[in-house]
Amino acid sequence: MPLARPWQGDIYKDVKLIQDIVQVETPEGEPEWTVNEVTYDYSVLLTQECDLEQDYNFRMDNKGDHDKYIPMILMVPAYLAEDLRYGSHLINYGQKMQRLNSNDWGKVKHNENKRYHYLKRDMDKNIPELVIDFKHFFTMSRDFIYNKIMQISYEASLTILYREELSQRFSNFISRIGIPDNIRETELLTGSLCDGIS
Repeated sequence: MPLARPWQGDIYKDVKLIQDIVQVETPEGEPEWTVNEVTYDYSVLLTQECDLEQDYNFRMDNKGDHDKYIPMILMVPAYLAEDLRYGSHLINYGQKMQRLNSNDWGKVKHNENKRYHYLKRDMDKNIPELVIDFKHFFTMSRDFIYNKIMQISYEASLTILYREELSQRFSNFISRIGIPDNIRETELLTGSLCDGIS
């Protein structure tokens, strides 16, 4: 890790995340918990750089107010491009995804599909071609990233221009206006939103 703290655009390898916790019953009728983990080959940190910097500085200076602290850090999995293209990137988790034809794949590679963000291979940093699916994101504890992931999993960082482009594209995708296909649901939502605004 070249820096003392994480930065927006940091790329991490083999990040483990708890997918879910399931309660099952033992043969004796006792509850038992099963923890299911997922390991992402690559993940990219998306939390805004100013928030990461302020969190770090305020904690280091031990200032009285804690309003600059961030408890969780936003990340996105970055899938191997070839696996995503053929829809096999989530096969280990029992999910079958669509296979992209040449035309659709070309749009992904040129960042013309709003859902995906393509990252070129960087042989110097040993980073393969990656694709981020903006529908897939997660948060991790800030302390866990500092204490474990930074030391073990850090691989490289995106340059400022690339991380800004990624941040803008993610925020544009996540802030799009989504209206349900069901007309009745749309009417209910529209009515409830308008009634609540003064």
